[in-house]
Amino acid sequence: MKKRIILITLLIIIIFSSCGHYNPTLFPSYDVLNPGPEVRKNPLGFTEDGNIIVNEAFILWVDELKQEVLKLRKGK
Repeated sequence: MKKRIILITLLIIIIFSSCGHYNPTLFPSYDVLNPGPEVRKNPLGFTEDGNIIVNEAFILWVDELKQEVLKLRKGK
C-alpha cells in the first residue's frame, strides 16, 4: 500500500512538472512563407529571351512552397 502511494505521488509530480507554458521563441521552426536570404537574392538576372535566372535555393523554395500548398489543400 505504501509503495502504491509513493508511485502515485511520483506520477503526479512528473505530470505537473512536465506541464509548462509554450514559448514559440524556444522552438524555432522553418516557415516556408518566409524564405531565407539566399532566396531573396533572386532573380539573379535575365536571359536574352527575357527568362529569369535563379539560383538553386530559389528552386528548392518554390518546390517546398508547392508541397505546402498541396498539403493544405488536402487538409493534412
